[in-house]
Amino acid sequence: MKQPSLVVKIGGRALNDLAALESLLTRLAATHQTRPTVLVHGGGDLIDAWLQRFERPVVKNQGLRVTQASDMPVVAGALAGALNSQLVATINALGTPACGMSLADAHWCRLVEDTARGAVGIPDIAQSNAGYLTTLLDAGLLPVVSSVGMLASGQLVNVNADLAAAAVAAVLEADLLLLTDVDAILDQQGNPVTDVTPLQAQALIDSNVVHDGMKVKLEAALQAAQLSRRSTAVAAWYSQAPLTAILNGQALASRIVLDDSASA
Repeated sequence: MKQPSLVVKIGGRALNDLAALESLLTRLAATHQTRPTVLVHGGGDLIDAWLQRFERPVVKNQGLRVTQASDMPVVAGALAGALNSQLVATINALGTPACGMSLADAHWCRLVEDTARGAVGIPDIAQSNAGYLTTLLDAGLLPVVSSVGMLASGQLVNVNADLAAAAVAAVLEADLLLLTDVDAILDQQGNPVTDVTPLQAQALIDSNVVHDGMKVKLEAALQAAQLSRRSTAVAAWYSQAPLTAILNGQALASRIVLDDSASA
């Protein structure tokens, strides 16, 4: 039986630690040899640095970036330009054929505007489709997806990379691995939460135990798991475990378990 696709999202400090990043991309390339793999990336630190270079303010609200339309050339240049092309080059140098793309390519990912945060889009998964991504994967390519998208009007917008990864996983009905700066989601006592049902995940969100950026990540994981009915996990980018081991519960991670009866 054909292996389901795997979507991996990286961001945070992973993109600043070149040695660790190369190790991660090496494991990603190896995984692609046995199952179709897609890499989705953020790049908040680089966006911040570029905005500051142009003397533009960095504004965030509840862990999400507020993006002015006038700043989109900077955001797109950082994400879809400098960072995306460097990741593609590194993976190609490892011997795995990779191609760079964004959420705007072929307008496969439909977005609704998040008017509260400026030039920001939220994936409309029901209106999106996997055709473009499937074409690339069927050709043996490893797509590297930046979180720059477009509205129906053609306006470029920024998209939270966790939500972008969830959209990719949902349309492909793929497993999703969200890599972050901590080993796993933590409970109120600061202990790692391993297997968590949708009801338990929502309780962590509602009680504000999980908040800001990690809240967005958990919501994205929950959404992807419920739509794709596939394995979804949040784990540390610096883990040296094989990516499939993290998804299978053989390494420290927080996994969404689609069995709410377990919480009864």
